[in-house]
Amino acid sequence: MNCLLCQPLTDDQVYSGQHWRAVVNHNQNKLGKCMIVLKHHDEDICNLSDDELRDLWAIIRKLKGALTSCFQPDHFNYAFLMNQDAHVHLHVIPRYHGQRTFAGIEFEDSDAVSQRKLPQAAHQQIVSLLREALGFRPE
Repeated sequence: MNCLLCQPLTDDQVYSGQHWRAVVNHNQNKLGKCMIVLKHHDEDICNLSDDELRDLWAIIRKLKGALTSCFQPDHFNYAFLMNQDAHVHLHVIPRYHGQRTFAGIEFEDSDAVSQRKLPQAAHQQIVSLLREALGFRPE
């Protein structure tokens, strides 16, 4: 099996709990878009244990708080899509009523499905801000 989300993704990781890790999504069509990824391979959220669910809720709350302090979104979307990666993961998508500017880049929030890969320096700024807000130090 060749599952991308089974890999550590250490350059993008901003938090780690017992069962989950949070990473900044490479698609920044919404400023601060992240994923919470199960640390072991499973393809069905119905298989999650009670401990995995408790850890997931804790990380969702921590990540939402960090995203709020860093980017001041107006609300959030949460989605278990798994359309491209058959590995349990939750998209945490900050949403904005108006335009935001970060690292000199303007972000418009729309309902259109789009892809936006940022320059590496801007992506790393998002990672660094969230690591600091979450108190995460990579190993």
